[in-house]
Amino acid sequence: MAVARSILVALLAAVCIAISSAAAATSVNTTDFVGCLALHLPPGIVYTQSSESYSSVLEFSIKNLRFVTPATP
Repeated sequence: MAVARSILVALLAAVCIAISSAAAATSVNTTDFVGCLALHLPPGIVYTQSSESYSSVLEFSIKNLRFVTPATP
């Protein structure tokens, strides 16, 4: 079950990347790409600035504490 879910997540990510790459040839729009990932992947895999837990996940994942400042997005 976990393997099938991992394969599905990888497949969806690959499709989003392929679609994004084709669109990038004409225009670069990272917002659409991140939106695609956020819509098609299970919750908790992609965090955007509009996510409730974005700040806590960002602060937790910063390895160099010099970069944890109020100005950190």
